Amino acid sequence: MEWLGRTDTFGNFVAVARKLNILAIDHEARALAFGHTEDRYFNGAPVYRRDPVAEADALTLDDFDWDLKYGRDRSDTFERGPDGGLIVEQVTHPPNSQLMVKLLTSLLPDAYAERSEVTHNLQGHVWVQGAPQADAVTALPPPHDFAQSFGLTAKPDEQVRPTNVLAVPARCANSEDFDKKFFKRKLLREVTLFRDAEDKVLAPLPSDTVVYGSRQWRAFVDAGYEVQAVHPATLIDAGYENDFLRELAPRHKRKVPEK
Repeated sequence: MEWLGRTDTFGNFVAVARKLNILAIDHEARALAFGHTEDRYFNGAPVYRRDPVAEADALTLDDFDWDLKYGRDRSDTFERGPDGGLIVEQVTHPPNSQLMVKLLTSLLPDAYAERSEVTHNLQGHVWVQGAPQADAVTALPPPHDFAQSFGLTAKPDEQVRPTNVLAVPARCANSEDFDKKFFKRKLLREVTLFRDAEDKVLAPLPSDTVVYGSRQWRAFVDAGYEVQAVHPATLIDAGYENDFLRELAPRHKRKVPEK
């Protein structure tokens, strides 16, 4: 579709419309925060400014002098502009202190936000598990703070401070390595069921291990596929400790391999 002189998808235009709406709300909030002036209305109709001199003349001048000076009905005491048109009365709203504080807190949090600091006097080092990466990127200096240009925030301390002990694990080679390192047990990855556009279950992948009696096995059988399923007891004897394997073979005891 086309909108704002551009062709794009409807979803992208919805995101743009939301951002434009946020900008409009932000504009109105800033106007309320700084104070603003607007036309005065009563019952949906504009209220026009009265001329105090004309109101006084309407009470003191006779009809001849009134017509000579104003040339209109005596009840028309409205003020006129340079072009002779009526002037709408203005209403001035004072600044909103609560909105002003909100804006200052969001724009300059270092100077106006309420915060508390907790200092820990600890010393240590960084411990990285595994070999260091060859393409490690050198840390860049912190970006310049906008508030520092106006002296609202202090310049950060450039001195390198000691850090706490931080453990960064090395990347796991595969899912089995991840299970062994973090779960401390051998787990079997469950088969994911995929469906086509007609909601029909697709055939299992050659690398899938289908467990006999599982919901995946039943879905493949119901779809008419011949599946080479593995009995849960066989997987338990192989060392796998998934909970669903125990549910499928609750009475089976793992056989200890002979040494």
